[in-house]
Amino acid sequence: MTAKAKLLALLAFTTAMLFFDNLAVFAVVASGLTAVIALKGHAKLFSSWLKPMVFMFAFIIAIQYVTYPLAPYSFGAVLWGVTISLRIYVIMAAVFFFVRTTSMSRIAEAFSFLPGRLPEAMTIAIAMLPQITELSGKIITSQKARGANFRSLSLTSTYMPVLVPLFGKTLQRSEKMALAMQARGYGD
Repeated sequence: MTAKAKLLALLAFTTAMLFFDNLAVFAVVASGLTAVIALKGHAKLFSSWLKPMVFMFAFIIAIQYVTYPLAPYSFGAVLWGVTISLRIYVIMAAVFFFVRTTSMSRIAEAFSFLPGRLPEAMTIAIAMLPQITELSGKIITSQKARGANFRSLSLTSTYMPVLVPLFGKTLQRSEKMALAMQARGYGD
C-alpha cells in the first residue's frame, strides 16, 4: 500500500471515528487496533506512548462525571467519559500505527499534495513525536527521582513539573533544528 493511500485511509478512519458515539464500536475497534499493534511487534513502544495518556483519560472521565449535561454524577456520565477516552485512544492508536509502519521519506511523500512548505512541516512534526515521547519519559523519571508525586489528583502539582520542562526542551530542540536548517540554506 502506498503512503498516500495509507494517509487517506488514516484520515477516513479518524473522520469516521468522530461520527460514532457507540461505546461498543470503540471497544471493538480499540481491541482490534491494539491486537494489530501487538502482532506487528510495537506493543512495548505503544505502551510508552500510552502511559502519559492514561492520566488524561482518567481526567476526561472525571470531568464528564461532573459536567455531563444529561445527568451529572451518574453512571451514564461515566460511560460517556469512557466513550470519549476510547475515541481518543482509537485515533491515537491509528496515528501510531501509521507512523510506525511508514518510513519518514514515505510520510513526506504522502504529504506532497499539500501546498507550500506544509509537507515539510508535517513530516518534521511527525518525526518529533517519538522524541517528545522519549523526552517526557526522561522528565517523569527525573521528577520522580526529585520526589514528585504522580499519584496525586492535583493537576498543577502532577503535570506542571513535567509540562514546563517538556515545553521548554521541545522549543529548544525546535530552535536548534531551525538554525541547522537555516545554516544549510533550507528555504532560500
